[in-house]
Amino acid sequence: MTTLTSTITSTNTTATFTTFTRSAAAMPLDELGPPPPFSATPSYSTLPLDNEQRLEYTPRARDSTYSDDRNGTYARRWRSAIIALSGQASNALLPVYGRAEVVEGELCLTERAGVQRIVVELEGVMTTALTNNGRTETVLVQRRHIAWDGPGSNGGSDMSECPSSVIECPGSIAFAVQFPQSYVDKKDGNRRRALPPTFEASFYQLPVLTASCAYTLRVTVTRARKRRSLIGSGERAKTYELPLLYRPRHRPHRPYTVGGSLFSTLKSQPDEWLQVTKTMEAKGEKGLSPLFCNLFVPSMQIFCIKDSIPLHLQISGPVTSFREFMPEACRAAGDELEGDTSVTPTDSPRTRRASLILDPTRVHDVLHPRHKQNVAAPVARPTIRVSIMRQVFAEVNGTKTWRMLTIGAGKVTQVLPPPYDECCALDESIAVDWEGEVRCDDSVSAAGFNNGHLSVTARLSSVVDTASD
Repeated sequence: MTTLTSTITSTNTTATFTTFTRSAAAMPLDELGPPPPFSATPSYSTLPLDNEQRLEYTPRARDSTYSDDRNGTYARRWRSAIIALSGQASNALLPVYGRAEVVEGELCLTERAGVQRIVVELEGVMTTALTNNGRTETVLVQRRHIAWDGPGSNGGSDMSECPSSVIECPGSIAFAVQFPQSYVDKKDGNRRRALPPTFEASFYQLPVLTASCAYTLRVTVTRARKRRSLIGSGERAKTYELPLLYRPRHRPHRPYTVGGSLFSTLKSQPDEWLQVTKTMEAKGEKGLSPLFCNLFVPSMQIFCIKDSIPLHLQISGPVTSFREFMPEACRAAGDELEGDTSVTPTDSPRTRRASLILDPTRVHDVLHPRHKQNVAAPVARPTIRVSIMRQVFAEVNGTKTWRMLTIGAGKVTQVLPPPYDECCALDESIAVDWEGEVRCDDSVSAAGFNNGHLSVTARLSSVVDTASD
């Protein structure tokens, strides 16, 4: 999930733009008795058994990083070892884990002789670097688990001290280590913060900024040397590293219920839309009144990365200002914003609506095209670009900086206006509406987060390019 903040910018114009519980304090402690025994939650599969049937199922759309079918095994092979992790999708490129999930698997060794100790470690590090300002590292997770400890690990390092049959470890060793839900930020007064997801970003414009949050499963196998060594402890260690993807889920405080356009749901569901208003001031000394730009987005503002976000854009103002914003050649461009510019006006609701932004002396030419003279259409046309911008804020050794990049784009179409039988006065206000949707690119996999030193947020940007200077 990611949180979007709606903003509007404009070019060629000036934009200002409880849980309730029963109290047991009155009861004596000796009457409460011991707590009941608890056990770990058993593993559960979303796939029905032979005697089960699905009543309702809503799969996640095109979410390849976190599949509902997580009943497979992810295996990574080396020359002398194999690490197999359970509870993964069959087509996963890397193991994926959610909030507080357990990394559970097995280690298989092809050579077991001389193994003294096997240590499994889950490590997470957040790194930020800035040109000419160094780099900072913050340890997010560091959990260590001894999966197997042989009898020769605490004694001498010579294999002759123990028989070969005694120190030989099993061929398959199970292990389990859990992701924590938070970590302690020692740089901010031991403040506890939520564990950020796996993230990586690089910005090569000067000064170069890189930021990453990486999690690694590290398995270290310690073996005894066949001969004593005069230098060192007489042990040799082999480390196997496997990167993990940490994808914690965030759910909105209420479900998303908007099921149609703004016009069809605004009266019945007014609380489902959030309105952002900006003023577009006209440039120059023409003394034109400003136009008002209203952007409507779902009020929930928390969406899945793969969701398509509906939006509605309305620009309203007096007719005289619209004549500068949308010139005559674009008056009948149709409901598509990027349609054909060569349009022949006809006596229809569309042309009557378009005639409102014309000079009153040209209205007769619009309603009666036989009297209209051919006029060459200008090249400039009003366009609206909608995109999702990601803002990355980082603090490196006391220096704060931020970068922006586009992670999604959308398309809007002009809504067909209602019919008007007669033209209005030049000082009367009219409105032009566009609607569409925007979504993140398929390459986006990490949601937004904020842990003080590294912050990743998403913003919905709407850029209005006027058709005239």
